[in-house]
Amino acid sequence: YGHSYELVANQVHGASEAEVPFDVFYGETKPGAYVLVWSEYGSAETYANDDGGFEIRVEFPEAPYGTEFQVKVKSIEQKQYFGFTSWSNPPAGGEGGGEGA
Repeated sequence: YGHSYELVANQVHGASEAEVPFDVFYGETKPGAYVLVWSEYGSAETYANDDGGFEIRVEFPEAPYGTEFQVKVKSIEQKQYFGFTSWSNPPAGGEGGGEGA
């Protein structure tokens, strides 16, 4: 008689141009469920609203320039993985070869 829920998560791309690199994750899960967005360079947590929706901004202040790393979104024992590459705060001496995002 229970209702089953599925974690649906999305990532807003292009937010990493800020001085402190960040991204926005949003989606749906079980109403009121705990949502964790985690990486080795930053994390944030929230709870889904009464309709199961969530939106969370995650900052990655120590993200390495131009290197993709994994970000995990977890809720109700389900996980989704995303890639994130920071193009803000280039290393001293230039943009690292001039390649774009």
